[in-house]
Amino acid sequence: MVYNIKVGILKKLEGARKTIEIDLDISAGLYTYAVEELGKLLLFKRIRPKSGKCTVEYSKEFVNHDKKFETAFDYFQENV
Repeated sequence: MVYNIKVGILKKLEGARKTIEIDLDISAGLYTYAVEELGKLLLFKRIRPKSGKCTVEYSKEFVNHDKKFETAFDYFQENV
């Protein structure tokens, strides 16, 4: 799953790069989507198995756009 999310992020960023000269709105949309997916990836990486099982806060995190963007922007603040 982590691999698929990473590949998806890279594809979206590449698409954003290629479309920026054609349509800035589409490029911005792809970039925004990539940032949201980064947030999802970071949330996923925080999950720690307990007794060999993982609990995913699906409705609180993985489908919550605000949470994914907040997580990605926190990462940017700490690492850029």
